[in-house]
Amino acid sequence: MVANWEGSIVSFPMVVVRPKTAEEIAAIIGNTDDYPSPVRAVGSNHSTTHCGVADKGTLIEMSAFQDVRIDKQNMTVTAGAGALYIDVAHKLAQENLQFYVNVELGNLSVGSAACGGTKDASMPGDDEYGQVSSYAIGMKIVEPDCNLGEVSEADGDRLKMMRSSYGLLGIIYEATFRVRAMEPLAVRHKTYRLGEFQDKFNDEILNNKDESMMLYLFPFLNRITVEFRRYDRDGAVGKIDTFFTAVRLTERCWL
Repeated sequence: MVANWEGSIVSFPMVVVRPKTAEEIAAIIGNTDDYPSPVRAVGSNHSTTHCGVADKGTLIEMSAFQDVRIDKQNMTVTAGAGALYIDVAHKLAQENLQFYVNVELGNLSVGSAACGGTKDASMPGDDEYGQVSSYAIGMKIVEPDCNLGEVSEADGDRLKMMRSSYGLLGIIYEATFRVRAMEPLAVRHKTYRLGEFQDKFNDEILNNKDESMMLYLFPFLNRITVEFRRYDRDGAVGKIDTFFTAVRLTERCWL
């Protein structure tokens, strides 16, 4: 039995295998006698979806794929699918770099980040999208026919499909992301009662053009907390977190 972090998704694979190379993954896919279908690849098993369930099939754990390579000239990082997002973020921080999107799910694996949805707030305008996979510009995959393939920005729509494929179009064993220079992020929170939030949504919240917004919902407490964020390279003060590169500024309004 294999379960996700909260035990809400449970899988009963017949075989669990931990390959170390792409060629080993291809051999697993091609050997249906020893490695029956369905074949699913997983990283840290954080997902609350069934995309990693392999009942009576084969579960491929990608933990061996850990290599990380930073290219400061082209502002990219390439990492094995099993590397954890937070570990790669710390290595980027050592080079004064960061991911474009720094989600709180530190144990998100690079392979999952490249092909799955993540929850974060987009920055205003075109400065930053809220999906980690939006910045995946290259992937190395083992295709369903056991061939080793690559997908890049030159592949257009195919790359877009891979970014939301959840591993169903091939097993990703390496991914490349765009990165940016590290920059302080000013963060503040404001908490509203539900009725107040509705009254102020259009004028105070929706019309906010300068900050990203992410909501934390507490319906049984009659509260919604809005997290406002903006990059603030000149005015930021306080302790800088090397993963989130954030200055924690908190504004609470208990009405």
